[in-house]
Amino acid sequence: MAAPESRGALRHDEADSDDFDLTDANSFKPSAMAISFQCRIPENGSLDLNVTGAYYDKINVHIPGVAKAVNWWRRRPFTLTGSVPGSVLTHEINRLKNINTTPQGDQPSITPTTRVFSRPVPRVDDPDLRLVTVAVVNQVAGTGPSSTFFQMGFAVNAAGGLVVEPYPEVEAVDRNEEEQSIDLLYRKKRTYAIGHGCAAEWEGGGDLSVSSVRAVALPIHEVVSLTPNVYLTDEDGNYCLDSEGQRQAVTVSMQELAQGTANGQAQVETVLRLYGEWISARQAEIEDLLSASARLLVATWL
Repeated sequence: MAAPESRGALRHDEADSDDFDLTDANSFKPSAMAISFQCRIPENGSLDLNVTGAYYDKINVHIPGVAKAVNWWRRRPFTLTGSVPGSVLTHEINRLKNINTTPQGDQPSITPTTRVFSRPVPRVDDPDLRLVTVAVVNQVAGTGPSSTFFQMGFAVNAAGGLVVEPYPEVEAVDRNEEEQSIDLLYRKKRTYAIGHGCAAEWEGGGDLSVSSVRAVALPIHEVVSLTPNVYLTDEDGNYCLDSEGQRQAVTVSMQELAQGTANGQAQVETVLRLYGEWISARQAEIEDLLSASARLLVATWL
């Protein structure tokens, strides 16, 4: 995050904009990073922030045998913490506010500015629901390496019962069958935050609550190799591992079936049992799907 030669600011002229604009986040030398998310804020709820990064101090070093001093740069990591009360998020809306942060350890010689912007969710009449943008901005005077932050990132943690909810999506009433099918297949793969000048990450989602969202400059995601195999899982949905730590695939041996062994019969029974459990799980979701469809239909007619 380089110090900006011409400083920009968060746009808040369009409070209902889904894509919250950060001018400094999209420049060639970005001086800001931010994430936006939707949250439900109870009376005692709050957001806890943890900002990490580093800057470099220039040191003049005199090396024996070298007439001219050379410049070395020493990395200075830092961690800043702060908190935003729920009352600020619910009542002080459409206002860009600075967040007071406290260094953990030694006081850094330069620090970024942390800001928050809260606004109501467009077309949603819910006093406890807010769209929140948290931004970290470099406002250090000067330019060059001595005024630049490196390896920046931050996490926003929900506290006091505050809940991060899925980011609002555009609900088009004229979606075709393919789009509706995709919505159905990926209804539990929701987006919980979007990044501005960075990537947004979170833990949980689907049937699990999300209590923390993060701004990451270089996101990393390991994609599990895709196979047609079905793997055994326990009651919590975790993979059952063998003695070598590998997932156990559900298989049926043609040789065992041809020989009519008990092992082959057990393998077939396992497949039938798992398929029956899968059907039961899908049937249990029908009521929720019908309720969601009814809510969408009501919203369409309103």
